[in-house]
Amino acid sequence: MKRSLDDHVKATISIVNIMLRPRFLWPGLLVIVFLVSAGTSLTLPYRRPSVIWFPSSRSVQGSRSNAELRYVPVGHGTAEEAAAIVEELLLGPLGASSRPMSVPYANIRSVIRSDRKLYVDVSSEILFGRLTAAGIVETPPLPPRIALSYIERTLRWNFPFFTAIITVDGLEPVWNTPEKAPGA
Repeated sequence: MKRSLDDHVKATISIVNIMLRPRFLWPGLLVIVFLVSAGTSLTLPYRRPSVIWFPSSRSVQGSRSNAELRYVPVGHGTAEEAAAIVEELLLGPLGASSRPMSVPYANIRSVIRSDRKLYVDVSSEILFGRLTAAGIVETPPLPPRIALSYIERTLRWNFPFFTAIITVDGLEPVWNTPEKAPGA
């Protein structure tokens, strides 16, 4: 025997009336909120807390440093995580008590993980600054050795079991001490 539309409406109304009783309504809403929360947490990318070191805005030539906590997306490996952390470092600080360590157009070229070593290659703008539209070179905010030491310190802090080897445009920087001029 076929049911009429009126029978379907009456059955639906009786089900809704049963569900709206307080002993069914609140646990049902709690289950719905839990399912929506679980679904959203599964769709968002996982982020890892990382400590990033910046020079203090009150120090001269980056002698003092400040730490910032950033949440960086977790990649498929250590190299991707290290690249995300160095990218955050190059983007600059969020707080006013810190200052950037490089010019805005400095970028990361590549990060490679081999055994317990992280090879990080950054662009030469970190060392030499960048050429502006007027043809003038904008100097970097920190001396090159100190700027690269901030990258190394941040990587050492976040990856304590890895050795960081930093290269600039594929070349490892060599810091030669200037020799005395003859007759000096």
